[in-house]
Amino acid sequence: MDDTVEIFGGPYSLAGIMTRQDIVARDPELVRRFVAAIVKALRWMSEHTPEDIATVLPKTVTGSDLDRYVKIFWVNFTTSTPWTGILTQKAQTTC
Repeated sequence: MDDTVEIFGGPYSLAGIMTRQDIVARDPELVRRFVAAIVKALRWMSEHTPEDIATVLPKTVTGSDLDRYVKIFWVNFTTSTPWTGILTQKAQTTC
């Protein structure tokens, strides 16, 4: 995290989801279901500890150092409003 504070001026939210307008126009129901699934996951995450979350993720995501993953996860997760995924004011100024 020290590097992101030094480089970006604060915690850097590194997750984001984008799509092209033609996909939205072609299959709005797919986009709606995808967004609903992301919101559902964020709500679940907001009700569980970082340790709980890390234990359900595969090692390909967390790596071999679970404690390090939890620490980094928590810093990144707290830059957004957990149940909506909307960036906090602080995160918006550093992204």
